[in-house]
Amino acid sequence: MSGVLWGLLSAITWATANFSIKPAAHRFGDISALVCAQLAGGLLVIPAAALIEGAPGQLPGHHLPLLPLGAMAALVAYVGLFRALRLGRLAVVAPIVSGWTVLSVLIGALWLSEDLTPSQWAGVALVILGNGLLANAQREGDDGDLRAAVGWALLSALGFGVMIPVVDQLGADIGALWAVPTLWGLELATGAALWLLLRALGLDLAAAFGPQSIPRDARGISLVGRVGVLEALGFVGLSVGISLAPIAIVAPVASLSTGLSVLLGLVLRRERLGAQALTGAILVSVGVVLTAI
Repeated sequence: MSGVLWGLLSAITWATANFSIKPAAHRFGDISALVCAQLAGGLLVIPAAALIEGAPGQLPGHHLPLLPLGAMAALVAYVGLFRALRLGRLAVVAPIVSGWTVLSVLIGALWLSEDLTPSQWAGVALVILGNGLLANAQREGDDGDLRAAVGWALLSALGFGVMIPVVDQLGADIGALWAVPTLWGLELATGAALWLLLRALGLDLAAAFGPQSIPRDARGISLVGRVGVLEALGFVGLSVGISLAPIAIVAPVASLSTGLSVLLGLVLRRERLGAQALTGAILVSVGVVLTAI
């Protein structure tokens, strides 16, 4: 199986994961669905990492500060993603969340001293323009839930924009696949500690996020497990893909997940977008691919 096909597997599984989040979050609550999905995904990634990469490498001492930074960024990214997809439309939320590529590329340029290609600059411009059109369309014509979804999606984009460079850095030390369950585990621990701290201070987040429940029947476990497994398979596909082909080829293929998410929303969910929102979704989908070239 070529690196391009592995990249395509990542795109399909990530898009399908996005599609599956909404029903899981609606049934069990966004926080409960997130926790259960990441536990299921982590159970898949750990043996895959051991099989593909062997034992995890050692993290240098100067990279230790990346762990709390990445954990907080992952918490913001995934809570925002699950919340936004529960409240809003897949065809709108997915492109806005994919705006993380702009922040990630800029972090690479400023922090890691990476040179941006003309296509990357063009991609950044398209993502910013497209997200502006999407956000403005939702703000003008939709109800409060959909406007809130845009806010959570922007927050998620911010989280992923910091998290992905951290995953890349950790992956260079301990292994690309080992970085994922490591960061997910720290994220869940950070979220639990924050929840308990706020509760001790008299702030009950349950009121803000609504009722949460744990899946107990086979159908419910399958629903949340599917989300986590698909999300994890996306990372596996990308990791294997770049081991078989140059990242400049695999990454743009994997980034097709944004366009596929939009298609799933429009075709399977029958989501209707106005001309402005649809234009924005298309611009972002193209821009994300360009930033990966």
